Amino acid sequence: MSSFFASLSAPYRRSFNVNGTLSEALLWPAKLPPRIVLLMIPGNPGLIAFYSEFLSAIHNQNPDIEIIGVSHQGHTIFEADSGELVVPSQVHSFNHQISHIKLLFKEITSIYSRNSTNKTDIPAPKFVLCGHSVGAYICQEVLKEYPQHVNKVISLFPTVMHIQKTPNGQNLRWLFKPFIYTIRKLNAPRPCYNRNKQMLKISTKNLTLALSFSFNTRQTLMNCLNMAHGEMSTILDLDTNTYEKYGDRFIMYYGTSDSWVPLNHFETMKTYNRKGKVYLCEKNLSHSFVLNQSFQMAEYVNQWIKDF
Repeated sequence: MSSFFASLSAPYRRSFNVNGTLSEALLWPAKLPPRIVLLMIPGNPGLIAFYSEFLSAIHNQNPDIEIIGVSHQGHTIFEADSGELVVPSQVHSFNHQISHIKLLFKEITSIYSRNSTNKTDIPAPKFVLCGHSVGAYICQEVLKEYPQHVNKVISLFPTVMHIQKTPNGQNLRWLFKPFIYTIRKLNAPRPCYNRNKQMLKISTKNLTLALSFSFNTRQTLMNCLNMAHGEMSTILDLDTNTYEKYGDRFIMYYGTSDSWVPLNHFETMKTYNRKGKVYLCEKNLSHSFVLNQSFQMAEYVNQWIKDF
């Protein structure tokens, strides 16, 4: 089976239509018939542009991997495939974000399964989820919904338990709910849009542009804050049943000085996930590795992928 996106450059900006709702995506086509399709779920703020350098480093070392990275709904302003400018008009809950990713994953697996059925000489690809921070929690929920389709889950600095009790959760929780009601009263202007800038190949040099552009409406900022509020109230006790049942599908990477995921979270996960690979960082990588440590993190992921 040839790649769906073989003729496109990498990364290539696309939009996915899920139940009539558009989502921003970046695509890295496989250079060979895809052995693996990797779906990247970002943390919060959920701009996939942050992960461009990281995902490109994985793609460059794995010609048989197709990578799809998606932004969270309402976190970005982007251009749809039709050329339409998509500006968020709603504020979505954390549970809505989870449901949307579930539907998106279902759609992606259906597309590749149909294509594989039409070309029986080439096996269907394996589906791997990669989640960073709260994206790891969303991956966990997708696995529970579609265990028959998820081969592996890579969880990087996973916020999968008691996020509100972490040092950062305690220090910042005041920001997420009260501030939302304050900024609802603000009237942010519609942003100026430059088509050429939007279509630039994204790298870390463009992150400031991406952030300032995306947060130029109150809806994008409100979506980030509202999602954070939902994380605080939703991510509570560790879902021990999931890790005891599906632990062998997880590769989990924890930091040594992470104020969102303290060491006791790593120790708890080691207790309940005895089948999976649960690592503690040896290179002092940070929770926000995408800002300046993308290549170092990609080296680890490339090693793990070789064993899939």
